[in-house]
Amino acid sequence: MAYSLLASESTVHVLSPTEVVDAVRATVVTPTHTVVSASIVPETIWGTAAGADQLNQYAFGIEYLLDHSSAIAATGTQSIDTNGLLQHNVTFTVAYTPPGSAVGPLTVQVDVPNVLLEEIIAPNGPHPGLDAALQIIATAEAGLRTMAGG
Repeated sequence: MAYSLLASESTVHVLSPTEVVDAVRATVVTPTHTVVSASIVPETIWGTAAGADQLNQYAFGIEYLLDHSSAIAATGTQSIDTNGLLQHNVTFTVAYTPPGSAVGPLTVQVDVPNVLLEEIIAPNGPHPGLDAALQIIATAEAGLRTMAGG
């Protein structure tokens, strides 16, 4: 298992202004970087292999981004999307240290929507959500490099 379940609570997941589903808000902690974040699991798959797969993939995605990008920290957050609906995210702190710098790294925080981290990736299959999350972080790092004059 790639996560530890800290808490779960019944909720209603609002998908659009006219569509809702009963769900469970599962707060998990990742195994290596101990990131605490919440994933919304549809009630219809909660307690099944599909629900566990979603949470495993979610935790894996967070860990993968911390291990394979310039992100140095992460935490679960919420924001309001363009439709005015609650959006669950993982906020990553992205860092860049300019060559020869006498001070610590430049940092910026970026939100990665949970939907990008919750996709189920088949063995050797495509992973567009994870690729999009990597691009969000890479773009933030590029901005830091530009700001540093590099």
